[in-house]
Amino acid sequence: MTISRMRRAAVVLSKRAKSSTSTSSSEPGEINKKQALYGDYHYRESIERGRQSYTKRNILTAFGLGGIVTGIYFYSLKAVQQEDYSDVPMPPEPSAEQKEKYFAFSI
Repeated sequence: MTISRMRRAAVVLSKRAKSSTSTSSSEPGEINKKQALYGDYHYRESIERGRQSYTKRNILTAFGLGGIVTGIYFYSLKAVQQEDYSDVPMPPEPSAEQKEKYFAFSI
């Protein structure tokens, strides 16, 4: 960092510290973490006016994506439910001797 950038950063931080109204600061001139990271962010009507044009589109997009996901989920459940495993050969039932041999160690 050059000296001029460091000076500008110090001026900005000192201005933020002076305008800080945070209750979490221990000293009057100390700046809190949130303010250091995000600056003096507060509610602005201009931001809300800018967001209004996207609100309807975002809601429609959310419902559209949710509908697609729900449709895929129920389609896959229906497809699995209709599956018939009659073409898959089942192994023969194990004899009593095999059951005793393999299940004796399961305790």
